[in-house]
Amino acid sequence: MEDDGPVWAFVFSLIAGLLMILDGLFESLAGSLADELGAGFAGGILSALGFFGILFGLVVVILAVAVFRRPENHTMFGITILVLSLFSVVGGGGFLVGIVLGIIGGALAILFEESEDIAHDPVRGHDVPTPVLANGTPGPRASSPRVCPNCHTALPPGAARCPDCETPVPRTT
Repeated sequence: MEDDGPVWAFVFSLIAGLLMILDGLFESLAGSLADELGAGFAGGILSALGFFGILFGLVVVILAVAVFRRPENHTMFGITILVLSLFSVVGGGGFLVGIVLGIIGGALAILFEESEDIAHDPVRGHDVPTPVLANGTPGPRASSPRVCPNCHTALPPGAARCPDCETPVPRTT
């Protein structure tokens, strides 16, 4: 099976963040309702807790997308998701289910290991899988085009200078 990155860490963390946002919205609504009913102090507290729930949820959603798009930083994103999920108890924690899903998603992000079949492509700026032949064995990696060391423009084959910035580049043999 081809390694597509930390998909499960993304899924669990995304759902956790969305639940935290939803819980925060409900708490803010309850705070507004309490204000209308004359319980001003309790309404203010509920509204503040709802704000924190929404804030933590938004950050967890952003980090869920980041762990999927930038798997090379999976450990940092995973730790942050884990910590924010634990602190989200202040804002209701996504009906407590969000805390559990966030902890699972953060742990999966931390434990994610890149497959040996993934190579970093400096031109595209992301990882690309190794091609697999029909018999299941790894095929040859497509050679990455050369790039200018100064402006990172893709160089045409055999170029001695970058066509954009005119920086001399060593020729390949």
